[in-house]
Amino acid sequence: MKLSKMVKSYMAKLTFRTTTFIVVLLIYFFNKDYLQFQIGKNNKGYLIIVAFCIIMFVEMLIQINPKSNITKGCLKQFKSHYKPFNKKVDQREIDNFVKDSDIAAVKVVVVWTLFNLIFGYLYKKEIIRDAEMIVLTSFYYLADLLCVMFFCPFQKYIMKNRCCITCRIFAWGLPMMTFPLVFIESYLAVSVFLVALAIAFRWEYVYHKYPERFFEKTNVNLQCANCGERMCIIKKPLKSN
Repeated sequence: MKLSKMVKSYMAKLTFRTTTFIVVLLIYFFNKDYLQFQIGKNNKGYLIIVAFCIIMFVEMLIQINPKSNITKGCLKQFKSHYKPFNKKVDQREIDNFVKDSDIAAVKVVVVWTLFNLIFGYLYKKEIIRDAEMIVLTSFYYLADLLCVMFFCPFQKYIMKNRCCITCRIFAWGLPMMTFPLVFIESYLAVSVFLVALAIAFRWEYVYHKYPERFFEKTNVNLQCANCGERMCIIKKPLKSN
C-alpha cells in the first residue's frame, strides 16, 4: 500500500526524534556534565542545553499553527479544521461525550503525575540530577511520537478513543513530555514546561468552549471516510465508526 504524505512526514519526524534521543544518550554516557541547566560560561555544554530547549519550543510552535503539516488529532482544535454535520446531533450526546472524555482525561493526569513524582523525589534526594532528567525528557519526546504512530497505553487502557485523530488529550503530549523539567532548579527548564502547559490550557479552553470540533459525530473531518492521513495502516484503530 502506498504511504500517504502524512505517514511519510511522521516517519521523518520519528527519525529526527530517535536521532535526538540517541545523541542525548551518547552525551550522557560520554560526558553527562554537558547536560546541566546551568547556562553560562562555566557550563561547557550550555549550547547543547539551548539547542535542546529550542527543539522543544519549535515543537510547541508547530502545534499552535493551524497550517502545520501534522495530524488532525492536533489541528481539530482550530476552526479552520472543523466541518459540521448536516444532521444535528442531540446536545445531550455532546454533553455525555465531554463528561466521559473529561473523566478519562483526569485519570491520565493522575497516572502521569504520580509516575513522574517518583523521578521528582529522586531528583530532590539528589539520586538523579539534571542529566538524567534531560535523558528522561528526550525519551518522552520520542515516546510521544511512538504513541501516535504505533501504540499508546493511554488510548488503549484509559481514553478508549478510536485513533489519534479523535484523541481528547492530543495537545497534552507537550506538558507530559516536558514534565521532568519542572523539577530542575532552573528558570529555563521550568519555562519550557510552563509554555507547554499554557498550550495545553489553551487546548482545554477550546475543547470546553467548542466541543463539537473534537467529537467525531459533530466534526465530519474526524470521520474515517474523510481521513486522508491513513496513519491507521501502521497503528490500527481501536474501533471503527
